[in-house]
Amino acid sequence: MSRSVKYPMSAPPRAVPARVVFALVLSVAGVVLAAVGLGSGLTTPAAPPGFSSSVLLVVLFALPALTALGFLAAGKPAVAAGLLTGAGMLAFGQLITGAQLLAAPNATLRPELLREESLVILHPTAGSWLLLGGSVLAIIAGLMLIPLAGQENDREPDGSDSPQRITVQAVILGLVILGGYLLAAPFSSTDPRIPANTLLDRSALEAAGIVVLVLGVTLAPVLGAFARSRLFGAGMTFGAALGFAQFAVPQFVAGFAVDGLSPGGYQFVYLVCVLALLSIGIRGLRASRTEPKEQRGAELPGQRRLLVTAGISGLLAAVCAALATAVPVLDLPPMFAELDTTAHTILLPAAIVVALASLALLIPACAAWARPAFEVAAAALPLALAAAADGISTATSVVDLGIGVTGWVWLLVIALLAIVVAVIAAAFVGGIERDDVDMSRRSVNPLVLGTGILGFLAGLLGFAFPVLTGRDYLPAGLVTDFRISSWGMVLALLAVLVAVILAGYGRPQRAAALLTGSALVFVVRALEYPMGEGIVNAPAIGFGFWACLLAVLLFAVGALLSTVAAPVRGRVSSPA
Repeated sequence: MSRSVKYPMSAPPRAVPARVVFALVLSVAGVVLAAVGLGSGLTTPAAPPGFSSSVLLVVLFALPALTALGFLAAGKPAVAAGLLTGAGMLAFGQLITGAQLLAAPNATLRPELLREESLVILHPTAGSWLLLGGSVLAIIAGLMLIPLAGQENDREPDGSDSPQRITVQAVILGLVILGGYLLAAPFSSTDPRIPANTLLDRSALEAAGIVVLVLGVTLAPVLGAFARSRLFGAGMTFGAALGFAQFAVPQFVAGFAVDGLSPGGYQFVYLVCVLALLSIGIRGLRASRTEPKEQRGAELPGQRRLLVTAGISGLLAAVCAALATAVPVLDLPPMFAELDTTAHTILLPAAIVVALASLALLIPACAAWARPAFEVAAAALPLALAAAADGISTATSVVDLGIGVTGWVWLLVIALLAIVVAVIAAAFVGGIERDDVDMSRRSVNPLVLGTGILGFLAGLLGFAFPVLTGRDYLPAGLVTDFRISSWGMVLALLAVLVAVILAGYGRPQRAAALLTGSALVFVVRALEYPMGEGIVNAPAIGFGFWACLLAVLLFAVGALLSTVAAPVRGRVSSPA
């Protein structure tokens, strides 16, 4: 006769949302892309790094994914999700900084990536694209996990992780880091090929990327402090620390390992800032969880404040983008004085779309409906900014012509930063709203989902084929001639794809808003023809124009169907 043994009861393990696993897979894939890119070489002719940095860089790139995997194994999926989200925010800055490899590798001040051996002009290889592709996957992994920030309220109202306290600490850290890059070079140099430049002396792309990095270091802990889930917020701070370490640590090591360089004193301050971020995250994990269940939600961040933040940030982005179409962003020599130096293409219509959607967020009566539409339509602005950056990069890539940029180019940088803040704030509101709805039983509307998928496929053709054609005019594409503009297309298509899937499983009002925002993205894309025909020889309408119009029509039909077609009730396992 066997004797039964009773073991002490423990809390059931937390279910791991499928999207966390998928995001972790994306993050690992990003590390693989970056490793392959580094191993295959970044430029032609080859310009090896100033020291053997490949192993160090790959380890730093892999740290967020490995740490997230550790938290998953420890039964803390919320921390893992927050960590990947925070690291994704910092990946925006890495992407912009790394884009200098595509625009002008010779101007790249990253001795851990390359060091000029001669005065030969360097050109990017597929390795540079793979390295940036790793950052793109990290960004996608972070964005898809933002809704999990509102899943559970486990905060203590007056605990050590109070939002006000963390906000002050994060702002101080951000100002210290920004001040360091403004006032001090990352290292001292006696090598003329590696100048010791401060932030203002760097190239525009590298300077913009560093500013975005600092913004991410500041915003990640702040947004994490206001997240409903304490564990998610702590994870965001961890992600910010690891993301900043990916940029700061290699340059710190370069000061010791590269001949002709010596470490700058401020590099030690950056390492202290990384440790400070880690300490903020650790305090978040150790915070008390004694708050009574009936009181949960009392510290729910004001949705109205977040919507106002999104609206104001969106308006700021739209105004800066619109101004960039009216001021000279290129500094031309006298021989090119007759050329237009403003940021053209679809920047103005994208600014108008974002401005209208942002104004709707500021009107309480329509803010709830406008918020999903804004999140999708906001993708039109990065699409236009990428096109403008592509034109600027092309104009300045030929050194012999003497074409440069003016200070007005910072309008484009501010527009990008502001729209990122706006979308993040709006996404947090969406996560909070989703938490207030019973998600155990989901409804699928096959007509809406099917129409949305058809619209996405039509839009995919609209991006794959040119909207505007002309003599000696070679537009960027998705398959051939992949350039900076193409990244804007990829981002817009991803935003629309996510919107289509959510619309198929969403409530009628939200589904109509998501599909309306998707239609606006392709309206902006189609307007490339009337906005650009005046600057192209022998302009003609391309197949992409008609495909975009078809996408707009299908999304409009889908928005209408979402309000009249009955959904099919059933249990769906995939989270939204």
